[in-house]
Amino acid sequence: MNNKYLNTAIVVITLLFSTYTKAGLITENWIADISSSDTTAFTAGQTVSWSVVYDSDSLVMHQYSDATGNIEQTWDARCPSGYFCNTYTMFSDALFDVSSIYDVFEANIPLNFSGSDVTISNYSRAHTDSAGTTYYKMSSDSTYFSLNDLGPNNGYFLYHMRDGINHVNVESKINIVNMRKQNIAVPEPSTFAILALGIMGLASRRFKNKS
Repeated sequence: MNNKYLNTAIVVITLLFSTYTKAGLITENWIADISSSDTTAFTAGQTVSWSVVYDSDSLVMHQYSDATGNIEQTWDARCPSGYFCNTYTMFSDALFDVSSIYDVFEANIPLNFSGSDVTISNYSRAHTDSAGTTYYKMSSDSTYFSLNDLGPNNGYFLYHMRDGINHVNVESKINIVNMRKQNIAVPEPSTFAILALGIMGLASRRFKNKS
């Protein structure tokens, strides 16, 4: 009977620490100012916002085939054999929420135009170089988003469209500057530690009462 409580405690603690391994998952909320726009949907000086989630402990990210959704390539920062070894200290798949921006693009598509999938492959990533600068990129379906390509804290959003009359692809773009983080949300390891210690204490107490 005593072993039963100890085994239960071990199982629960293992589950807690398996969750704790996700402690590298970070959510960042960003805002930036539009410096220029080639669409009337946005104006210079306007502020835009988005969010991104990535694993700050990750050393790999994936690029997917646009046609099939299968992994086309794995970009690896691990040494000594990683594809980007000694170039990046972090490489992670990323999840962007840029709906507040691309919804505006889509709501202002001219007549006879539609969203156009012109990418060869899809990827969504965050990566940090050896100098400690983090870059963000997304290429997915009709959209493209890149930060820091135009200089520190600068970047752009690109929206691909297709002209239904002339059957050509065109792009709508906004350039952004003064990119800054609003907040960073990370898991609190102390929460997991407190839970684990509490369960260990209860198990120990039951063990002593039975002995």
